[in-house]
Amino acid sequence: MEDNDIMTREDRIRHPIAKGIFYPSDPGKLDETLQNHLSESEETIRGIENQEGETISALIVPHASYQLAGTVLASAFNMLMLKDRPDRFKRVILLSTVHRDEEKKVFLPDFHAFRIPTADIPVDIEGIQKLIGYHPLFELNDDPHREEHAQEIVLPFLHRCLPDARILPLLLGSNSPGLINPVSRSLRLFIEAEADSTLIIVSTNLSRFTKIHIARDQAEKISAALISGPPRISSALQSAGTSAICGSGGILSTVACFQHRIRFIELMTSSSGPIRPENREVWYGSFCGLHIEE
Repeated sequence: MEDNDIMTREDRIRHPIAKGIFYPSDPGKLDETLQNHLSESEETIRGIENQEGETISALIVPHASYQLAGTVLASAFNMLMLKDRPDRFKRVILLSTVHRDEEKKVFLPDFHAFRIPTADIPVDIEGIQKLIGYHPLFELNDDPHREEHAQEIVLPFLHRCLPDARILPLLLGSNSPGLINPVSRSLRLFIEAEADSTLIIVSTNLSRFTKIHIARDQAEKISAALISGPPRISSALQSAGTSAICGSGGILSTVACFQHRIRFIELMTSSSGPIRPENREVWYGSFCGLHIEE
């Protein structure tokens, strides 16, 4: 019976696929890497000032190897550590979009935890069951989560800075406008009673891996739209097309969830630099979403 219990527990864990590729697989090396990136972004974040009447409610972060985007990713978590009370966040909703095999669905995991080298991060199982009942497009399905790296890359920083938080991973089957309305409405209903203890993290890059001039143009337009405000965000992403950046659906769902009462601050941006011989690159950025209280 004991062996069966152990097997059941292991079956309910989502095992990492990006360790040793996007971030270190050794726990000690991973801790050292996280601290280095947090230290490198600290000075930038200390220079940012919150405005009265605004609270941190969302982050937009990249998904790439820590070598390329670790400091950019760390800047978002430093915002929580240096400009807020990270212990107030008991639940983190993760939003990203599948990178292949698009479907008009939102995939929720049946896993009980997501494993990284330093911890098993618990899933908000009650929250999953609650969301499933909100709309028929929500589907309990582990397979898409097994294959995706975008949320996993965020987890080591999340656990380092919010060690007591549970995660609620939502994987959008596409960036289709037909998913954004049900996702945003469901999230609004879901967090309304616990908004102060819930954080939304959108995992996306600022451009596709494409020709240098196209990638830079995409990143500049998306960054400008994010800091200009919700109306500009929606129009910029819609005019660019749903495939312009991988996480546009998560961004639009978050903006609509807060009914456009959210302001984004640009924290850090960077690029991969030219990748030869194709001469292409991808851009990364971190932004902090401040909920504007009525």
